[in-house]
Amino acid sequence: FAFDFDFPVKPEKIEFESGYDSGPLSLKPQNVARVVPGRILVVKFLPCEDVKMVAAGDKLGNVGFWNLDHCKDEDKDENENGIYLFQPHTA
Repeated sequence: FAFDFDFPVKPEKIEFESGYDSGPLSLKPQNVARVVPGRILVVKFLPCEDVKMVAAGDKLGNVGFWNLDHCKDEDKDENENGIYLFQPHTA
């Protein structure tokens, strides 16, 4: 899909305010969710009203579903994280 304009399109440079610091960013290991074991090639956010769900596929043929609404209750296993991994085929 491409737009065909009848006029020249000029790129616009965006500058950040001087208070913005783009210094080094880091993630703590406990804040990382490994949805699939391999490198993710495709990520989709499923448009459901009652649940927030992400689907991801990796290079090895794995498909992972991550329920973002999953919460840890006292009744649930503490290792349960709302991630469901499937291997429908091999790469």
